[in-house]
Amino acid sequence: MCRASLCAMVGVAFLVLPGCGQAFVEHEVRITLSDPAQRLGTPPWTVAVMDPISLYDRTADSAWSLNGGEARPGSAYVGRFQTSETGWLWSPKPRATMLQAGLVLPGLTSQGWWNARIVVLDDGSSRGYARYCPWGDLNAEGDAEILMMHGTARRRTEGWQLDLTLEVHDRGITQVRTREHRHAAGELGRRRRAQRRRHDDRLELCGRFGRRRAGSGEDARDDGQRLQRHACSLRRS
Repeated sequence: MCRASLCAMVGVAFLVLPGCGQAFVEHEVRITLSDPAQRLGTPPWTVAVMDPISLYDRTADSAWSLNGGEARPGSAYVGRFQTSETGWLWSPKPRATMLQAGLVLPGLTSQGWWNARIVVLDDGSSRGYARYCPWGDLNAEGDAEILMMHGTARRRTEGWQLDLTLEVHDRGITQVRTREHRHAAGELGRRRRAQRRRHDDRLELCGRFGRRRAGSGEDARDDGQRLQRHACSLRRS
């Protein structure tokens, strides 16, 4: 194999092979509880937040021991959780605008947890809802109670800083309410589908290069430039 071909193959491998992978991004969340009907009992209120996969098969006590804290009127709970995102190593760390987290509110119930879905909107606001799930279950039933949330989102060096108000209603609701929250729920669905398409495109691109056999040095160089342009277009999408 000529030196030019070998150098071209090494260059393409350097550009593309290490380019795609999973990044774990940490977010900070401040949760203020609104409980006008006093369903949570006497403050301070116990709260915990984790990523859903790490949380769903635990208990309220074990979740609180790992990442628990307290909230009270005028004082928010502060915690952190991680999300996993697909990205490129030559691009800045990705920052999703559709987030999922698991919440524990023992004052409301210790029999399960709350699967929260949050969308960061372009104006810096955030909207979402948390649906009740029994312990050991990742998917809530259709008539499970929903807690609404709203607030703001600010960029950190890594991830988001979310300042959210979680609304504990005087009676359980099972449907997303208010025009703003319905818009956020629809936006969650649209962004989830778009994110899935981009993820599939990136995996296809990585697999395509892994299956490709290098030809001449000129062919390999052309492949590398074409794949790099494709990767850049995906990153901007």
